Amino acid sequence: VGYPIRDYEALIEVSYKYQVVDGWTIQPDVPYVMHPGGNVPNPNDPTQTITVKNAAVFGVRTTVPF
Repeated sequence: VGYPIRDYEALIEVSYKYQVVDGWTIQPDVPYVMHPGGNVPNPNDPTQTITVKNAAVFGVRTTVPF
């Protein structure tokens, strides 16, 4: 049976903090995961021959003092 071969997991993350006004910041964050879990089989695939796909996540953080 052709099960996926386990190998590496890699993460690339891009983030930048921007100061809108004095004391208020906005920080977008974009991590990208390659070969999640080291190329594990997808648990939703009954044949267990398809791996979990790469993933990108988009988020924003803001800081406001009070």
